Amino acid sequence: MNFAVGTWFHALEANVSDSASFDNGFEVKLLQGFSPEEAMLAMAPPAFENDPLLSRDVRAALSALSLHSEPWDGPAALIFSDGQVVGAKLDRNGLRPLRYTVTHDGLVVAGSETGLVDFEESRIAERQRLGPGEMIVANPATGTLFRWREILKRLATQQSRRPAQQTRRLGITAAASPHPCVELPKRVAAACGWTEDQYKILFSGLLHGKKPTGAWETMRRRRFCLRNSARFGLL
Repeated sequence: MNFAVGTWFHALEANVSDSASFDNGFEVKLLQGFSPEEAMLAMAPPAFENDPLLSRDVRAALSALSLHSEPWDGPAALIFSDGQVVGAKLDRNGLRPLRYTVTHDGLVVAGSETGLVDFEESRIAERQRLGPGEMIVANPATGTLFRWREILKRLATQQSRRPAQQTRRLGITAAASPHPCVELPKRVAAACGWTEDQYKILFSGLLHGKKPTGAWETMRRRRFCLRNSARFGLL
């Protein structure tokens, strides 16, 4: 029996908060075999392209993970866990602060505001804040805390063990396809009420890389018809 995956399965729950949707995506990445830090970097890639301090292996690993999702600027401070480790990550632009404190007895407190927990100065071993796109990961079972540079080294090792992905990128100077565009089916044009002149005004310029020159009302009707054509079996 064959199933059309797109019609019956949705990875993200409907009518839930942004945090719940992000949690859905994080769980999907874990089920695909990603480590927690790989999953977070795939969903919210950092701006690494112009960082001169990154090694070639780290840059390759971040580049591979960035193909899974479009750059996302936040602002957000993200807390995540797979049930084994717990971590915190900042958005790629660092638009929301994320500070953390580590005590000598192994407690880690992270949050956007200072003073979440009052500590005596003698208990504090480290006070830091995350930079744009950075993260920390703690393992409560082993008492280990991984900082950003340590995570990047682990990431390069993890990615080197994965099979290379066959990808094809198009640069901003890539030429348009030489194949001519398929003419709009007459049934759709008729259902939308388009005349030959309207079709030329709206679409002929696009073939030459120009913006359409129709009136706003014509553009609004075009968007409405495209949204509803599939409902009536016209596409």
